[in-house]
Amino acid sequence: MHTITNRSALLIIFFSFTSLLAQTESLSVEKIIINGNEAFADTQLKGLLKTEESGLLPFFRSRPFSRRALRYDEITLEAFYASRGYLECQVSDSIVVNPNGNVTIYITIDEGIQFHLGEITVTGNRLFSDEEIQDILGIHEDDPYSPGMINDRVNALRNIYEDRGKFTIDIQQEAVDINEEIKLQFLISEGSTYTIGQIFLEGIETVPEKYLWRELLFKPGDLYNRTKLVKSHQRIYESGLFRSVEIIPARRSEQDDIADITIRIRELERRSLDLTFDFRQEPSPAEGGEPNTALAAAGQWWHSRVLNTSIRSGITLETSLTLEDLSSPNYSAAWDFLMPWSFGIRVPSTIKFFSDYRTVKNLVWRNGVELSFHSRERRRYHLRGGIAWFFVKGDLVVLDTVQTEGLERRIELDYLFQGVDYIPAPKKGTIIQVTPSFHGTFIKDAPYYYKIELDIRRYHPVGARGVLAYRAKGSYLDVLPGGAKDKLTRLHLFDLGGSTSLRGWSGGGDFWEAGGVIKGLVNLELRMPLFWILGAELFFDAGLLKGLDDVETSGFSWVSGWDGGIGLLISTPLGPIRFDMALPLSGAMADKPVTHVAFLYTF
Repeated sequence: MHTITNRSALLIIFFSFTSLLAQTESLSVEKIIINGNEAFADTQLKGLLKTEESGLLPFFRSRPFSRRALRYDEITLEAFYASRGYLECQVSDSIVVNPNGNVTIYITIDEGIQFHLGEITVTGNRLFSDEEIQDILGIHEDDPYSPGMINDRVNALRNIYEDRGKFTIDIQQEAVDINEEIKLQFLISEGSTYTIGQIFLEGIETVPEKYLWRELLFKPGDLYNRTKLVKSHQRIYESGLFRSVEIIPARRSEQDDIADITIRIRELERRSLDLTFDFRQEPSPAEGGEPNTALAAAGQWWHSRVLNTSIRSGITLETSLTLEDLSSPNYSAAWDFLMPWSFGIRVPSTIKFFSDYRTVKNLVWRNGVELSFHSRERRRYHLRGGIAWFFVKGDLVVLDTVQTEGLERRIELDYLFQGVDYIPAPKKGTIIQVTPSFHGTFIKDAPYYYKIELDIRRYHPVGARGVLAYRAKGSYLDVLPGGAKDKLTRLHLFDLGGSTSLRGWSGGGDFWEAGGVIKGLVNLELRMPLFWILGAELFFDAGLLKGLDDVETSGFSWVSGWDGGIGLLISTPLGPIRFDMALPLSGAMADKPVTHVAFLYTF
């Protein structure tokens, strides 16, 4: 961390960006003009385009022109109109090169007429009524006619039929245009109701068959159900024993209403060695600290099917560096045992023996064991719970007393919801994380305490490629009855400051050395691409701690701070590298810019 004692540093970086942008692409998009659109506004249509207008401010100026991207935009607009019933819409473009070397793009839209659904009829259905089928399809008379949407709904209807044993279901549709109104007829051939016959396994060599059979949600004689086949496929793959899985149903004969199932698998290699090199946000050495961004290298050796069971065992050796402290690397070693089933129940669990050596102002070295249970990872949510016992060695300050070692235990539950479009670099959506935990410690005179942390993040697209991101985070810590907060060690208390929280302070000790028992944090960022691999961000951070500041009376007081700044982003295959300059707007550090070099986005 380097401190610049002049407010002009912010202006230097601002105009450096401006000068750099002025030397970029010689052919940029100055203006996009859309003509002929009546049903939809310019702003709505421009939001669909990859091609983007240059901004009015020099900071967001250059938007390079690409003929390929413009052709893609024409196809996108025609597809958008077709999905709204404008089946005959045609889009064309023309380009004018301006005297300044930039271009103005003219997009002309011939919308045509909008087709609507007229009479909807269904024939051949016996399992569901006409009204039930229309509700499943979600279409009604006078709705805009969208062939793509209707095809998707028909596939959904077909899946529902297959879940009720209709393995050979066939659904045809006929559309007739009568005076701009589409008469739609569905012809359904339900076929017979099928049951599952024999189940054949192919590719099994060394894995005991029982570890595959227990993952199946169907058996011979069951009603054919497509959803159960899909979920069984997922369960087999998640067992960690196979690298590929196929489940293939087939009719036994024309006369029989029986579907035989063939399961083809390829076993995972029994041993493997993985080497990784990446950017990551790793937990702080302090229990209540904010994460640190780090450059990490790791080697993992895995052994599948320990003692010919479904247990996987792996040894991981890892080292990491933060750009804020290149002279002090962190080290960790772990020996993991992963079990897809626990106590006869399909609940994955992990036993981990670990040694974790972290460098902060005071050295922290943890050695211990952790038992954790977690839900199967889904696309949007993850639930994990665990208990850990570990031995801590370091300078564990308890007010004016220094403890050098101690044994602790922790019980923790973590719920994570990830409703975003792309987790490494979200552009829209929400992330919510809730982590309650209970901590029991055997350090002399130190109390049992509990902690609750809530983290909410939102992302909104701005223009074609920009993102407005904001986060609100709150944390609360308290001892159980009979304890005293002044017996908590510094490593237990909350921190603020650093490249992932309050960027106007280099670290937690600079913001408030005593730490806190209540923490609040708000971050606001506008992330914009510039050109090539470069991007920029404007940010504002605000935070507060309820901290211990009086040794004699054990008094607690509120400490707050806020900052604003700008940053340069460099995109790499491992994620963005950030160069942030923050100006503290409160406290003793006010008007003294602080720079951070870090990996990944702040949140």
